[in-house]
Amino acid sequence: MKQKRIFCINDAKIYDSITSAAQYYNIARSSISKQLMGIRPSAGGRYFIYIDNEISADDLKKIRKEMLEKIYSIYF
Repeated sequence: MKQKRIFCINDAKIYDSITSAAQYYNIARSSISKQLMGIRPSAGGRYFIYIDNEISADDLKKIRKEMLEKIYSIYF
């Protein structure tokens, strides 16, 4: 099974898998997985989305900006 890449909205880092992001942030894989499925609002205070290999840097910047605006409007 091919792993999906994920993007951390908080710091704009891209990971090849949930496992690599979980190891980097010291967050349980299940927390990230549940956040990606919409079961949890965040994983260790971080927000992730799945991304395609073909997504451009400009598209990621736009998505990040939109997501951060949503997050901040909810919590602040």
